[in-house]
Amino acid sequence: MAQERADASPPGKAADHASSDELSPRAVRFANGVLWLVAALFALNLFFTFQLHRKPTLKIAAAVGVAVMLAARFRAKPAHRLSLALMLVPAVLAVGSFEIFQGRRRPRDGTAALRRGQTFDSRNLFEVVHDVQKTNPSAQSFSIPRALLTHNLNAPKWADEAIAHTVRRDWGIQVDGVQTLPFGGVSGKQTIFCNEGGYWAEFDADEHGFNNPKGIWGAAPLDVVILGDSYSQGACVPQDKISAAYVRQKYPKTLTLGMCANGPLMEYANLKELVVELKPKIVLWAYYNNDLSDMDVELQSELLRRYVDEDGFRQNLAARQPAIDAALDVYLTDFGERVPVWPAGLTSLGLTRQTTPLVLQDLAMREQHSSWSSFVRLDWFSRAITTRFLETNYFSAPPNWDMFRKVLSKTTSTVAGWGGKTYFVYLPDSFYLAPGAKEQGNRQDVLRAARDAGMGIIDIHAELLKLPRPDSYRPHYEAHFNEEGFALVGKYILEGLAKDGL
Repeated sequence: MAQERADASPPGKAADHASSDELSPRAVRFANGVLWLVAALFALNLFFTFQLHRKPTLKIAAAVGVAVMLAARFRAKPAHRLSLALMLVPAVLAVGSFEIFQGRRRPRDGTAALRRGQTFDSRNLFEVVHDVQKTNPSAQSFSIPRALLTHNLNAPKWADEAIAHTVRRDWGIQVDGVQTLPFGGVSGKQTIFCNEGGYWAEFDADEHGFNNPKGIWGAAPLDVVILGDSYSQGACVPQDKISAAYVRQKYPKTLTLGMCANGPLMEYANLKELVVELKPKIVLWAYYNNDLSDMDVELQSELLRRYVDEDGFRQNLAARQPAIDAALDVYLTDFGERVPVWPAGLTSLGLTRQTTPLVLQDLAMREQHSSWSSFVRLDWFSRAITTRFLETNYFSAPPNWDMFRKVLSKTTSTVAGWGGKTYFVYLPDSFYLAPGAKEQGNRQDVLRAARDAGMGIIDIHAELLKLPRPDSYRPHYEAHFNEEGFALVGKYILEGLAKDGL
């Protein structure tokens, strides 16, 4: 009778029992171990999605992953657990391999510095400011005009706001009760800049908060004025190592008005606001590959559009510099007080910024200096998912060619009005310097627009690609130039001007 009842069991159920009975204890332990491991990895990733303020979709995905793994561990039959485990193992290996590959191909700044045998100062910007202020109370952070358009003092990360793509209603700073957008930083102060090569670069700001030696502003007419973004500003190298310093060797009266994240409208506004009184013989319009997407943000600003649409429009920034300095000081100090500081609890345990391994500093401070911390947090994988599926790719938007050509043409005509000459300097895009990289998609159209506007062309990108190791002129994959790279840009600028008899 027992045999008859067994024979009467549903075929599928009998097969399940049979397959479960056939699993060895080792196979069951393997399946359980894999499920526990993947559940732990999902839980760890869930923690980092909250700590790093990642997209809600990634938070939900990590939470669902934990729930599915636990449900499979406790509710699924052993055979089903084993099947799932066998599928998960290659998936985990694939994600881990992707992280390792990206970490080796694009090492984080701290890891890259350590590979070069250099120490890396991992303090954040405002930690450095606070430390420097112990000996120089007037020292201050550098300012980003673009961030003043998109700023949000309550945002969790400064970097997010510096590259935000929406102009806020409360943009700028209040200067004597007037909503104002300054184009420089705090004038005349020791200015803490940035760190990409292992050390924190700083400069003594000039009379209007730019990265120039003092005294040049009063030497009109000038030789050269450089309009541009962080590359023209000389990001993360000493003041005497930026490209403008090398141009100054032949043209002593050279000013750079470059500021981080500037785009075409900001650069043209600089020309009208600060350059027309100086009447330089040469204006260098330095172009970088993200300028067209930067312009999309700037076009949201009614104030910046007025510079293009109204010939006589100005904010009279130069005459208001003392009041601007005071307002910027308040803004930057307020921002600095909101930036995370090293946890006091770790210090009490003897773990300071200087004694804690870089990977642990990253995990504690939500930073990205170590490739190992990126591996633990799946930074590259999360970034790939976010960029590909969860956010708008602003760099792929069709450029506003009409506005770009209009700005270039108005620049040329404005400079020609005082007898000056304008040159379009095409800077190399760091992402297109790796061996075998394709040409930037808009490159030829950008150069054509500059030629049509009557600008001379100094194509540094083409020159740098002739070198055997063009990517060696930056400290790591996502950095600006190193000192040698900025010197090379200055050299090519001088050679380009010399070809034109200047």
